[in-house]
Amino acid sequence: MPSRFRLFRPGFATYLALALTLTALVPLTVLTTLQLSQIERNRASAERQQMRLAQELAREIEDYIDQHQRSTIALAHQFETAPAHTSQATSALLSTLLGSFPGFTGLYVLDSAGIMRAASPLSPSRSPLGSDYSDRPYFQKTLALKAPVISSIRNGRNITRNLIVVLTTPFFDAGGALRGVVMAPLALQALWAMIEARQFGKDAYAVVSDAAGNAVFFPGIGIDGVPMS
Repeated sequence: MPSRFRLFRPGFATYLALALTLTALVPLTVLTTLQLSQIERNRASAERQQMRLAQELAREIEDYIDQHQRSTIALAHQFETAPAHTSQATSALLSTLLGSFPGFTGLYVLDSAGIMRAASPLSPSRSPLGSDYSDRPYFQKTLALKAPVISSIRNGRNITRNLIVVLTTPFFDAGGALRGVVMAPLALQALWAMIEARQFGKDAYAVVSDAAGNAVFFPGIGIDGVPMS
C-alpha cells in the first residue's frame, strides 16, 4: 500500500545553499562575540577608573578635614602652654587666628562644663558667650575620649545654619585636669566645590554619604535642598 507521506530529499543545490548560509553566519557570530567582549572590557575599565577617582576624592576630603583638625590641635596646645587669659583676650586671639583658617565658620573655647567662654566672630548684638554646649554629642565624646573629635555632618545650631562638621580638641592643665575644649565648625562648601569639579565620566557622578549611609551631597544640590553655587 503506498504511503500517504513523501520523504523530502533535498538535492545538491539545497545542501549548497544551506552550507553557504551557515558559513556566512560564522563571521557575524564571531564579530558579535568580539563586540560584546570589548563592551565588557570597556565597562570594567570604566568602573576601575571611577573607583580610582572616588578613592582619590575620598583622600582629598579626609586631607581637607585633617588639615583643619591639626590646626585645632595646635591651638589647644597653645592654650596648654600659655597662661590663662580673660574671655576678651582669648576671643581677640581667636579672631587673629581665624583669618588663617578660612574653612572655619568660627573658633570657640568651651570650659570643662561645656560653657562657651571665648568666641570669634563675636557679635555684640548676639553674643554666644555663656551658651551651653554640654549636651552636644561631640562635646560629650571629647570628654569621654580626652582626644580630638570630628562630629557627624550636621546643620549648625546657634552659631551657624550652614552644613558643617564640628572639630573639637581638649586642652589640659599641668596636672592633667581638663581646662577646656577648642571647638571649630568647619563649613563644607569648599568640599562640594571640590567634588563638583571632578569628572567621573559622561554617565557617572559622585554622591557623598555620612557614616549612617545618608546621602548628604549629590551634584548641584546640598543636603538642605539649596542649589550649590
